[in-house]
Amino acid sequence: MKYINKTVMLIALMLIITIPTTMVSADNKAASYSIKTVKETLKNDKGDIIAVISYEQPALKGNNQAITKINQSIKNDCTKTFKQYKDNLFEYAKIASNAGDLQGSKYYCTTKCEVTYNGKATISFKMTMSWYAGGVSNKSSYGLTYNVKTGKKLALTNVVKGSSTEIKNKVMNSAKKYLNGLKGTSKEDINNALNVVKKYKVSDFKYYLKGEKAYICFDEYELIGNYYGGNIFSINMK
Repeated sequence: MKYINKTVMLIALMLIITIPTTMVSADNKAASYSIKTVKETLKNDKGDIIAVISYEQPALKGNNQAITKINQSIKNDCTKTFKQYKDNLFEYAKIASNAGDLQGSKYYCTTKCEVTYNGKATISFKMTMSWYAGGVSNKSSYGLTYNVKTGKKLALTNVVKGSSTEIKNKVMNSAKKYLNGLKGTSKEDINNALNVVKKYKVSDFKYYLKGEKAYICFDEYELIGNYYGGNIFSINMK
């Protein structure tokens, strides 16, 4: 591999677009929110864009204590999560660019926000991250769920009926069904994945709500190797 001595510059260009959105349920208890898109790019010494990271950050409308608490929690999550991804993505892009390996392609990491549940004093956001780096692409999801009256970030135990043990059993049963349905998955891989699920505390599961179900999320490499889109399966809330 021939290494080329180039200088890669980080151009501090940030594009911010805010899209106001209002959701109104039949009982008029749905929350109003907006979604802000934040985008940063990395350029080489020729001015070519070699990496792009962008994310959609939701914010509830209002200024009471609960709304302020929720918006700060979301902001903290986005800042922490996407700074980590940006640092890694830009570093990989710099290395590839200096080695002459980009060949006209660019690295990217984008996160889309979808409101999947909005009513009964609860709002749930599904965050879906897609990325490409070094010939490898993938995506995964996680969720953020809040009580709009109290501002509390809700764990699975706050939204699914039953004790922690009962909820854990629901998750394990759903995981078994999901994993056994994956084609080409060995018994050993399934058992290893179930052990990963089993080690989780119920309060630590990543999830989002949709309809009357909670969708449990795992990263793309967490359960079954490189499974595109991550691993997601659902349990009933009731």
